[in-house]
Amino acid sequence: GSVSSSGQTSPQRAVVEGVQGRVTDTKERPVVGALITPTSHDVPSPAIPEIAILTDDEGHYVWHLSPGQYTLTVSADGYAPAAQRVTVTSRQTTTLNFQLEPAR
Repeated sequence: GSVSSSGQTSPQRAVVEGVQGRVTDTKERPVVGALITPTSHDVPSPAIPEIAILTDDEGHYVWHLSPGQYTLTVSADGYAPAAQRVTVTSRQTTTLNFQLEPAR
């Protein structure tokens, strides 16, 4: 009997486009629950699937974004907000780390 390949997905690696990174404070400690908001610079701007993303217990975040130019803004209680511009390229995950200064 021939082996049917129905239900079998070809071993394609999941292609994740977007940005990932860590948010730490000036002492390299993870900032948990920091709010990350993207702003697209492209016209027309691509749909951004989530409104905002929070960092996890390691201060890590992953955001799936369409290729293009964005500014990511990070804000967290007790810290001054930080923003960085990033270019998301097709079929690649860009690493963008943030270091937050304590709020004055």
